[in-house]
Amino acid sequence: MRINERQASAIQDVFRKLAFVDTEPVDLPNSGIDWQETVEIIYRLFTLRWMEFWPQKEITDEDIWEYCRNLARYDPDADLYLKSQEFDRWWGYYWLTYINLTSKGELFYFKYFDPEVVNSAEDDNAVNPTFIDHLESIFEENDMPWGKIFFPVQSIE
Repeated sequence: MRINERQASAIQDVFRKLAFVDTEPVDLPNSGIDWQETVEIIYRLFTLRWMEFWPQKEITDEDIWEYCRNLARYDPDADLYLKSQEFDRWWGYYWLTYINLTSKGELFYFKYFDPEVVNSAEDDNAVNPTFIDHLESIFEENDMPWGKIFFPVQSIE
């Protein structure tokens, strides 16, 4: 398993949030993944067409690339009081857009995620290996193996 236990637990939480709650990208690091991992999971889920913007709008591969490239430039933890008004506006545009799972993404989540595995564990961060293994396989099949960095984060000032 390339995805380590911390990342696996966090990614499960990301799927749960995207399936059940109106979510903004800025909320995903609260699941336990860092800025780099947030950008990478968003890219992979959009590319697989498992995630969409809300309200729905048609997006192309080029749109996904540009969106993720900009997420990698605007630090989700930036102190907006110390930034310019233009930075603040673009930060909000990229990090405060609602996202959720598509029906295809939900189908994957509900097919492979077994809540009993997590609920029966003593640890709140228990990992469902079947879910993570299938997810990793799909990433690999689509030439997006976990660990491959598509958008190195680098904050603009």
